[in-house]
Amino acid sequence: MNVVLAVAEYANQPWFDFKIALVAVVIVTVVVLGAVVLPVALGASATGVLAVVGSGAKLVGAVAAIALPVAVTAGTLSGWAKKAWGTEQKAAEPVLQALNQFDIAFEASAAEPKQAKDFSAVVVRYRASGDKAAEDRHPIREDRGEAFYYQLESQLDQWLSQHTSADNAGKCRKVCVYMSPYPGEGVYERIKQLCERRGGVVVSRVEAAWSAAQ
Repeated sequence: MNVVLAVAEYANQPWFDFKIALVAVVIVTVVVLGAVVLPVALGASATGVLAVVGSGAKLVGAVAAIALPVAVTAGTLSGWAKKAWGTEQKAAEPVLQALNQFDIAFEASAAEPKQAKDFSAVVVRYRASGDKAAEDRHPIREDRGEAFYYQLESQLDQWLSQHTSADNAGKCRKVCVYMSPYPGEGVYERIKQLCERRGGVVVSRVEAAWSAAQ
């Protein structure tokens, strides 16, 4: 009885996979009973069949002795595997989000730190590096507005053309425009138009200084 209670308590642990343990019990029972009963049944010996039936208690005990440790082992391994996999999936979620994020941060003016330099920005794209997202920074510094937006479009098109594992996971493409330091009137609207022309891109205006995707 103490063994039964101990097993029941063990099976109630959150990391124990009861379904897998039950499947293991069924498989072991079928295999053991098949190994014992099937040869007798095929031999069509009435005496043999009666002998098996008569020793039913011993047979049940033998099945339990084999099935119990197998079930405990299977349930434990499966439970821990699912727990580990679940943790890995949660850890990977921020990485997937970052892979489909494209950041635009403006460089501050030396004379007025709250204002951005004209036509100067840093584009940040992300790539998977182990269980984290690594940053790839691409500075854009031009003398004229059209040249600046041309370089920005080029970076945007490169990013959109590269398929990521986040695409397979159904994550949308997101462009974050960081507005501190302030780039001036109309800059965000121009960038938003560039993104919307390509379709399938969510544009987010962030009223803060740039920080890496989490």
